[in-house]
Amino acid sequence: MKRVGTLMRLPSRTPNRPLRGGEESRAGDQKREKEQDMAVLELQDKTFDEELPKIDELTVVDFWAPWCGPCRTVGPIIEELSEELAGKVRFAKVNVDENQGVAQKYGVRSIPTLAFFHKGEAVGAVVGAYPKGALLQVIDQVQEKIAEDA
Repeated sequence: MKRVGTLMRLPSRTPNRPLRGGEESRAGDQKREKEQDMAVLELQDKTFDEELPKIDELTVVDFWAPWCGPCRTVGPIIEELSEELAGKVRFAKVNVDENQGVAQKYGVRSIPTLAFFHKGEAVGAVVGAYPKGALLQVIDQVQEKIAEDA
Protein backbone atom coordinates (compact mmCIF):
# COMPACT_ATOMS: atom_id res chain seq x y z
CA MET A 1 0.00 0.00 0.00
CA LYS A 2 1.17 3.47 -0.80
CA ARG A 3 0.49 6.27 1.65
CA VAL A 4 -1.10 9.33 0.03
CA GLY A 5 -1.48 12.26 2.43
CA THR A 6 -3.56 11.03 5.36
CA LEU A 7 -5.29 8.37 3.27
CA MET A 8 -3.90 5.01 2.28
CA ARG A 9 -4.30 3.89 -1.29
CA LEU A 10 -5.43 0.29 -1.45
CA PRO A 11 -4.42 -1.94 -4.33
CA SER A 12 -6.98 -1.80 -7.09
CA ARG A 13 -9.17 -4.80 -7.70
CA THR A 14 -11.08 -5.90 -10.72
CA PRO A 15 -14.81 -5.30 -10.25
CA ASN A 16 -17.09 -8.31 -10.56
CA ARG A 17 -18.51 -8.60 -14.03
CA PRO A 18 -21.89 -10.16 -14.68
CA LEU A 19 -21.99 -13.45 -16.54
CA ARG A 20 -23.30 -13.47 -20.08
CA GLY A 21 -26.44 -15.08 -21.47
CA GLY A 22 -28.41 -15.70 -18.26
CA GLU A 23 -25.58 -17.67 -16.64
CA GLU A 24 -25.80 -15.44 -13.58
CA SER A 25 -29.43 -16.30 -12.87
CA ARG A 26 -28.94 -20.07 -13.39
CA ALA A 27 -25.89 -20.11 -11.14
CA GLY A 28 -27.73 -18.02 -8.56
CA ASP A 29 -30.76 -20.35 -8.63
CA GLN A 30 -28.53 -23.41 -8.13
CA LYS A 31 -26.72 -21.71 -5.25
CA ARG A 32 -30.02 -20.75 -3.58
CA GLU A 33 -31.36 -24.32 -3.96
CA LYS A 34 -28.19 -25.74 -2.34
CA GLU A 35 -28.36 -23.17 0.48
CA GLN A 36 -32.03 -24.01 1.02
CA ASP A 37 -31.21 -27.73 1.33
CA MET A 38 -28.59 -26.95 3.97
CA ALA A 39 -30.48 -24.14 5.68
CA VAL A 40 -32.05 -24.56 9.09
CA LEU A 41 -35.83 -24.17 8.74
CA GLU A 42 -37.53 -21.56 10.88
CA LEU A 43 -40.84 -23.11 11.97
CA GLN A 44 -43.76 -21.36 13.66
CA ASP A 45 -47.00 -22.41 15.33
CA LYS A 46 -48.94 -21.92 12.10
CA THR A 47 -46.44 -23.72 9.83
CA PHE A 48 -45.15 -26.52 12.07
CA ASP A 49 -47.83 -29.16 11.40
CA GLU A 50 -47.92 -28.20 7.74
CA GLU A 51 -44.18 -28.29 6.97
CA LEU A 52 -42.89 -31.17 9.09
CA PRO A 53 -44.82 -34.05 7.44
CA LYS A 54 -43.45 -32.97 4.03
CA ILE A 55 -39.89 -33.88 5.10
CA ASP A 56 -38.98 -37.53 4.50
CA GLU A 57 -35.68 -37.63 6.35
CA LEU A 58 -35.10 -37.35 10.09
CA THR A 59 -35.74 -33.80 11.29
CA VAL A 60 -34.09 -32.34 14.37
CA VAL A 61 -36.10 -29.44 15.79
CA ASP A 62 -34.29 -27.06 18.12
CA PHE A 63 -36.71 -25.46 20.59
CA TRP A 64 -34.86 -22.34 21.75
CA ALA A 65 -35.16 -18.72 22.93
CA PRO A 66 -32.91 -15.73 22.22
CA TRP A 67 -32.26 -15.06 25.93
CA CYS A 68 -31.15 -18.66 26.64
CA GLY A 69 -27.37 -18.99 27.02
CA PRO A 70 -27.20 -22.76 26.36
CA CYS A 71 -29.43 -22.24 23.29
CA ARG A 72 -26.86 -19.81 21.89
CA THR A 73 -24.25 -22.54 22.35
CA VAL A 74 -26.32 -25.12 20.49
CA GLY A 75 -27.27 -22.78 17.61
CA PRO A 76 -23.90 -22.82 15.80
CA ILE A 77 -23.68 -26.61 16.22
CA ILE A 78 -27.08 -26.98 14.55
CA GLU A 79 -25.90 -24.73 11.69
CA GLU A 80 -22.72 -26.82 11.21
CA LEU A 81 -24.58 -30.11 11.28
CA SER A 82 -27.18 -28.85 8.80
CA GLU A 83 -24.34 -28.41 6.30
CA GLU A 84 -22.51 -31.63 7.16
CA LEU A 85 -25.62 -33.83 7.15
CA ALA A 86 -27.43 -32.14 4.23
CA GLY A 87 -29.60 -34.66 2.39
CA LYS A 88 -29.58 -37.08 5.35
CA VAL A 89 -30.97 -35.04 8.24
CA ARG A 90 -32.95 -31.79 8.22
CA PHE A 91 -32.71 -29.21 10.97
CA ALA A 92 -35.33 -26.73 12.10
CA LYS A 93 -35.70 -24.15 14.86
CA VAL A 94 -38.69 -23.00 16.88
CA ASN A 95 -38.44 -19.84 18.98
CA VAL A 96 -40.51 -20.82 22.04
CA ASP A 97 -41.11 -17.18 23.03
CA GLU A 98 -42.89 -16.54 19.74
CA ASN A 99 -44.39 -20.03 19.24
CA GLN A 100 -45.67 -21.28 22.57
CA GLY A 101 -48.38 -23.47 21.02
CA VAL A 102 -45.94 -25.93 19.42
CA ALA A 103 -43.77 -25.98 22.54
CA GLN A 104 -46.79 -26.85 24.69
CA LYS A 105 -48.05 -29.45 22.23
CA TYR A 106 -44.75 -31.37 22.44
CA GLY A 107 -44.23 -30.87 26.18
CA VAL A 108 -41.21 -28.60 25.95
CA ARG A 109 -40.59 -27.41 29.51
CA SER A 110 -36.84 -26.71 29.37
CA ILE A 111 -34.68 -25.28 26.63
CA PRO A 112 -32.78 -26.09 24.61
CA THR A 113 -34.85 -29.13 23.71
CA LEU A 114 -33.94 -31.02 20.56
CA ALA A 115 -36.90 -33.03 19.32
CA PHE A 116 -36.59 -35.67 16.62
CA PHE A 117 -39.30 -36.16 14.00
CA HIS A 118 -39.64 -38.64 11.15
CA LYS A 119 -42.32 -37.96 8.53
CA GLY A 120 -44.06 -35.59 10.92
CA GLU A 121 -44.15 -38.00 13.88
CA ALA A 122 -42.20 -37.34 17.10
CA VAL A 123 -39.67 -40.15 17.67
CA GLY A 124 -37.63 -38.74 20.57
CA ALA A 125 -36.16 -35.73 22.30
CA VAL A 126 -33.20 -34.64 24.41
CA VAL A 127 -32.90 -31.67 26.72
CA GLY A 128 -29.77 -29.62 27.22
CA ALA A 129 -26.77 -28.25 25.37
CA TYR A 130 -25.11 -31.28 23.79
CA PRO A 131 -21.64 -30.93 22.28
CA LYS A 132 -21.38 -31.73 18.59
CA GLY A 133 -19.96 -35.26 19.02
CA ALA A 134 -22.60 -36.26 21.56
CA LEU A 135 -25.36 -34.83 19.38
CA LEU A 136 -24.09 -36.84 16.40
CA GLN A 137 -24.26 -40.00 18.55
CA VAL A 138 -27.85 -39.22 19.54
CA ILE A 139 -28.79 -38.62 15.90
CA ASP A 140 -27.23 -41.99 14.96
CA GLN A 141 -29.20 -43.73 17.72
CA VAL A 142 -32.46 -42.14 16.57
CA GLN A 143 -31.77 -43.15 12.96
CA GLU A 144 -31.06 -46.74 14.07
CA LYS A 145 -34.36 -46.80 16.01
CA ILE A 146 -36.23 -45.54 12.93
CA ALA A 147 -34.58 -48.23 10.77
CA GLU A 148 -35.54 -50.95 13.28
CA ASP A 149 -39.15 -49.78 13.40
CA ALA A 150 -39.43 -49.67 9.60
